[in-house]
Amino acid sequence: MYGSQSITPHDYQSLGTYLAASAPSCGYPYATLDISRITAVQLMDTRVECGTCLRIETSQANYIIDGLAVGLPEIAMATHFAATTSRFDPLPTTSIQTTMNKRDDEVRYVYVLAVDTGGRGLDLAQVSFTALFGQSLSPMDASWFP
Repeated sequence: MYGSQSITPHDYQSLGTYLAASAPSCGYPYATLDISRITAVQLMDTRVECGTCLRIETSQANYIIDGLAVGLPEIAMATHFAATTSRFDPLPTTSIQTTMNKRDDEVRYVYVLAVDTGGRGLDLAQVSFTALFGQSLSPMDASWFP
């Protein structure tokens, strides 16, 4: 489950109560998952690859420090989410920045759980995508591996 290409954000939080009534293709109930740290993987073999922890990396150059400065709207994200409700609290993007992991000055990365099959490449939870890139409106290039 290795790859390198453009990945997209997926706003699991906006699915609200739908999450309580469904499960991703791996079968784990959304209520048992931290939906800010999950991803769907293109062509994942659900018989053997479900639950794989993936490290997603990108160049430091791909991070947008001030989205408002380049015309991106303010982004609301979830600090926590109960699958039985559509309510979630906003989280300022700046608090995500301060907790971002960096291998060195050139690479940013996040760890996520592969729980679903998806479109091309990865559909990364919006919260993790924003932490990695500073925005969640455009696909971005990244690499991933277990």
